[in-house]
Amino acid sequence: MTPETSVYEFAKRGLRRFPDKTALWFYGRSVSFRELFCRIDATANRLVSLGIRRGSVVTVHLPNCPQAVIVFYAVAKLGAICNMVHAQTPAHGVKELMAFAESKCLFSHLPECVGIAEKTVLINIMPKTSDKGSMCEWVALVLTMECSDG
Repeated sequence: MTPETSVYEFAKRGLRRFPDKTALWFYGRSVSFRELFCRIDATANRLVSLGIRRGSVVTVHLPNCPQAVIVFYAVAKLGAICNMVHAQTPAHGVKELMAFAESKCLFSHLPECVGIAEKTVLINIMPKTSDKGSMCEWVALVLTMECSDG
């Protein structure tokens, strides 16, 4: 049975109904649905610039954090496939799982994973303790990390 809506569109209902309500709470920081979808849509645009399209496989190797949520929904928005890999999987395991899934793009929190995919985005998941910026600025790390060619 084909769903009537995508997971992205289903989640976006929250934006339409509660734009200024808290969508995420992480380490004492909150992000509204408006801010969340700002980041999701910008990340989806970045993924397109990396060559990600409908049917592409993107591996997400992140712990439970805002960046994982953002990447997941950005991938879903494009109709691409999100290959979720447990955050404690070591780099060699990530590489094997990526090969099995035929994934060409990786979002990871482990520096050891840089270079195991055609495109690797290394994400620092923890904000600096002195950082007073908004969650929207903080999760923008997803967009500003450099991609390495593997």
